[in-house]
Amino acid sequence: MHARPEITFSLASPRAAASRLTASEMLLMSDGFPDLPVRAAAYTMNASADGRLKVVVVADVLDVAVPIAQAAAALVDAGDRVVARWSEPEAGQSPLVGAMLVPPGHYRLRVAAVDTEGRTGAADYLFDARLTAVGPLTLGSIVLGLSRDGVLTPRLEFGNEPSAVASFEISGGIAGTPVTALLEVARTLDGPPLIAVPLAITSTGEQRFLAMGTVVIGALPAGDYVVRGIIKLDDGTIGRVETTLRKR
Repeated sequence: MHARPEITFSLASPRAAASRLTASEMLLMSDGFPDLPVRAAAYTMNASADGRLKVVVVADVLDVAVPIAQAAAALVDAGDRVVARWSEPEAGQSPLVGAMLVPPGHYRLRVAAVDTEGRTGAADYLFDARLTAVGPLTLGSIVLGLSRDGVLTPRLEFGNEPSAVASFEISGGIAGTPVTALLEVARTLDGPPLIAVPLAITSTGEQRFLAMGTVVIGALPAGDYVVRGIIKLDDGTIGRVETTLRKR
C-alpha cells in the first residue's frame, strides 16, 4: 500500500461543530469537526475469493478520558461514491478497529466519532488499496501496534512503550519455497536502518501466512520513522512494504 505518511486530523468548522449530528450523518459531509480531534489510517489485507481486498480501519481520538459513544467509517472512491461503510463499533473503545471489503483502487477513508459529552470529530485519509507483488507472493500493509494477551492491538502513535509489534500478511507462493523476512526501522524511505530484526513467518491457512516481529523503540527519539518489511525469495527476488512509525 502506498499512502501519505501523515495521519489527518479534523479541521476547524464552527458551524458544523455546533450541530448535533450522528457519526453516520457526518460521513456524508466534507466539514471538519474541531471539538473532538480524530485521526485514522487504513491497511490493505489479503484478497477475498471474489477479488475484493480487506481494508482494516484504525481510528482513535486524542482525548481518551471521555468514552466514545458513536463511531462510523466509510470508504469513498475517486468518483465520490461510498463503496463500503462500517458502523456501530463497541462504544467506549479507542482505538477503534473495523474492516471493509472493496475492489482494489484509490480511496478516501472518512471516519467520524461522537463522544459521551456530545463532542464531534472527523478525519479523512487518502490511500491506495492494493497488494504488493513479490514474485509469486503478494504482501499486505504493515500494521504496527502492541501485543495485548497475545493479540496485536493497532496503534497510530507510540509514546514511552519499550517496543512495538509489526505484522503483515503474505499470500501465494509454492509450498516448500524458502522465504526470509526482515524488519527495518530507518529515518527515511531508503535511509540506512537504525534497527533490523528478523520476522517470524507462520501459516494462517492455505497459501496464507503472517510475518510478525517485535522491534525495540524505547531509545528512539520522538519523531517519524519509516518501517520496512523486506521479503527475500530463494531466487534473489526482493520486495518490501513500508509504513510510518510515529513516536511522540
